Amino acid sequence: MAITGLYVPQPLAGDLAVSRRALTAARQAVAELPDELAQRVAGYGIDAFLLLTAATTGPVNSVHLTDPKQHAGSFSHLPAIFHQAVPVLLHLTAAWSQPAQVRARAVVYRSTERHLPPGRVRDMVASLKNLTPGPGGYDGRPWPLHLADAWRAATSGMPASAAAARLWPHYLHRVCDWLTSAQHATPRQRARMLSAAHDRLRTDLSPAAGAP
Repeated sequence: MAITGLYVPQPLAGDLAVSRRALTAARQAVAELPDELAQRVAGYGIDAFLLLTAATTGPVNSVHLTDPKQHAGSFSHLPAIFHQAVPVLLHLTAAWSQPAQVRARAVVYRSTERHLPPGRVRDMVASLKNLTPGPGGYDGRPWPLHLADAWRAATSGMPASAAAARLWPHYLHRVCDWLTSAQHATPRQRARMLSAAHDRLRTDLSPAAGAP
């Protein structure tokens, strides 16, 4: 959203409806992808790919249900989801050379009431730390700054897979931080935390922020 201006709080939605025109655009776009990204589109990258290619053909509408969608547990698939979906997101949003400036309404996130026992949180954090690279990984800066850096790297010609790989340790830290800091927050508080991170990203992506 911070780059394209599309009001889709969760681009990995899993449920999409596309027009025939959008489907034609998607088929053409997939034929133009580098081989490594085409493979990712065949996996968890498909949602972002369909969303962003459809956006080139006309308006995109996000349907908001009364209750947030309930997802099956996907923690064990986190590395695959990241390394398949994020390069696709970076590659396709790099086509937007400047972040979208239209912000007619505030971004509203929603969060479900999902309690994780403390032991489960500890196990998840331990699993994430086993995935974390050694020295030279996370450097302490806020997550939105790293995300903005990855997008700028992709727009500057770095392969999207390389930009995503550089982002990986910071993403792992972000997930660990979310598990530990947000586990005791209410759904409304967690939604506000997500909105605050989005606003920070939008600020970091502004042309002035990226100027030397």
